[in-house]
Amino acid sequence: MKTVLIFLILTLPTFLSFGENVLHMAESKSITKAEVESLPIAMHGYDVLSYHVDSGAIVGSSTYQAVYNGQRYLFASKENQERFSKNPEKFLPEFNGYCAQSLVEDKLVEADPKLFLIDEGKLYFFSKPQALAKWQLEKESNYTRANKRWKYEAVKLAEQKEARKKWMNEGKVQLFTF
Repeated sequence: MKTVLIFLILTLPTFLSFGENVLHMAESKSITKAEVESLPIAMHGYDVLSYHVDSGAIVGSSTYQAVYNGQRYLFASKENQERFSKNPEKFLPEFNGYCAQSLVEDKLVEADPKLFLIDEGKLYFFSKPQALAKWQLEKESNYTRANKRWKYEAVKLAEQKEARKKWMNEGKVQLFTF
């Protein structure tokens, strides 16, 4: 414990001396603004809390950002940013923001951030008004089917992400014949 305390006392001035281009995280890791901005923006830049607290889709500002699960979230206010940091899972959309109805139909379709529904505290997005209307006709069975399909899609997306990481840093062409 003494070692950790001494380390913090000795390194704290270093962390405080960085310029405005370095953000400081709770774990005392520093990350540059460029590193943050290289991450993909989640939710098409909309403030995920605005759906829950402002009852609507509000575009976030690059002034208030958070990184969670490799994605960058933008917020309309410092209050929303801080509230998100305390419990991000509470505010994230179901199915990673994809159209809920498309999953029922065994597809994976990008959603329109302005077409949403909050049901029992959960945020759902849809690709078009007809998809939202279909979803509402049979919410319970649609949720069950979409959730089942999402489990498959989420695994597939994770595998694709890992494969991209593996090949991204190779720096050479590799040929395959199957």
